[in-house]
Formats: sequence, C-alpha cells, structure tokens
Amino acid sequence: MKHDVELKGMGGWLSFFVFSFCILGPLLESGNLSETFREITNRLNDARLADNWHSFEKFSWGVFDVTLALRLCAGLFLAKVFKPVSVRLTITVLFIVPFISTIGIGVAFYHIYGEYLPGRLGDLFSGLVPAAIWTTYLNRSKRVRNTYYAGVEPVVANPDI
Repeated sequence: MKHDVELKGMGGWLSFFVFSFCILGPLLESGNLSETFREITNRLNDARLADNWHSFEKFSWGVFDVTLALRLCAGLFLAKVFKPVSVRLTITVLFIVPFISTIGIGVAFYHIYGEYLPGRLGDLFSGLVPAAIWTTYLNRSKRVRNTYYAGVEPVVANPDI
C-alpha cells in the first residue's frame, strides 16, 4: 500500500465490518437461535414443550427481528452518513444487540417455562468480545477518522488547564 494515499471512504476493514455487521452477524445469530431451539426440544419433554412452544418461538424470532433492524439501521448509517453520529450509533448498537438477544430470549423462556435457559451468559460474552474488538477499530482507525471525523474539531474537556 502506498503511504501517500489517504485512507478515506468505504473500503478495507470498514467495508468488511459493515458486511459482517449487517449480513454475517444476523446469519450467525439466526443459526445460534436455531441451535437454541434444538437444545430446548431435546431437553424438554413433548407434553411440556408443546403447550407453549409456539409462543416462545414467536417471541424469540421477534427478538431476532429487533436486533436485525438495529444492525441494518446502524450499518446503513455507517455506509451512507459520513458523520461522527454514525460511528457512535454503530458502537451503541454493537453493545446493545447482545444484551437484547440474550436477555430477551432468556426472559421469554423463563416467563413461559418457569426455568432459566442455560448457556445464555456465554452467548452474552461471545457477543460482547467482538463488540469490544470492533469498537477499538472504529475508535482508532485512520480510515474511520478520515471518513467520519473530517473537519470536526476535537473536543477538549477544559481548554484553560
């Protein structure tokens, strides 16, 4: 790569992030949700499962739809609105999605079946680790700084000190 070329705009890791955030992330999340359904059907007996299964499945896919909408909204902002608010929105969604997914499905299962769904804490941490990595990228990348923060003055907490 040439050193005299300024990194700016969608490209490189930023494009990969938007693609993985909007496409790969939801695909992995839907696979994880399907695996959760499979584990539950193996764990619960047929009579207990059949009573409320449709409600749990419907609520779980509703939680997935909410997280998908949040991801697509943040990804669209990141791809089209080249302002600092896009980066802040994306970082917020990065950390909110694992909580919504984990807590939403866990609460639904507890409310319907009266017991806790095992393994949800691990799912939360497996969502927060990539969020922390991508947040570091979004905060430190030259491409992100040149694309979203061009012409923006850095904020100084107290300039008199």
